[in-house]
This record gives sequence, C-alpha cells and structure tokens, in this order.
Amino acid sequence: MDWGTFYGPNQDILPPSVEEALYTFANNNEDNPLCPIMTSFYIHCKLSWIMYWDYTIEEAPRTLPTLHRQSWTKWWNKYDLSKCTSATILQSLKSEPSVTTRIPFCTVHAYIIPYCTVLDRTELF
Repeated sequence: MDWGTFYGPNQDILPPSVEEALYTFANNNEDNPLCPIMTSFYIHCKLSWIMYWDYTIEEAPRTLPTLHRQSWTKWWNKYDLSKCTSATILQSLKSEPSVTTRIPFCTVHAYIIPYCTVLDRTELF
C-alpha cells in the first residue's frame, strides 16, 4: 500500500471552492501513472494538510493488550483560498509545462511529502 493512501490528503477535507478547482485540474490535466491526481493537485497548488494520530489500547479478556494507531487528516485553514480557484488553475496549467516533463519532480515530491507534513497532535491546538 502507498503511504498517501493512509496518511495523505483526501477529497473529503477540501473546502467547496478548492474541491471545484480539483475537478477543473483533473479535467484539464494529463494522467500520470506515477503520481495520483490528488498528489499532483496538491503539488501544483502548493497545498498543505495536517495529519495527526493517536494511539488506543484494546484490552480483551484472556489476550494481551493490543496497541492501535488511528490517524486523521484535516485541511490547513491558513491557506489563501483565492490562490486555488478554477480560474487560477486554468491559467496556471496554460503557462506550465506538461505533466510528462514534471514526472521526476512529482515522483520525488511524493516521497518527501510524508516527512514535510506529519505534525504532532499537540501542535494543532
């Protein structure tokens, strides 16, 4: 399984205006098998998200306690939403090179994302 599947951003955390921009991006961007559309969108728009986790201990009779990690992602509210609209997406896609020339950057960025975005839960509040 890919790290981004469990800890990366998902569409559920996007504000409605950014979600509309995601649809615009997906409909006007080439498919890249090395970089999922959500990751490409976050890279293209320089978006951030917050991933946090907590541990729970499950204790059942006649078994050893089991440690489970639960994780969540949420939108970073300090982002200027005016930078990520359908209009700005279309304008930036016209002035940017095609996705095939960005594959190396996208692949490297996909490996760096986990180290740049994971925050301790205490930093959120």
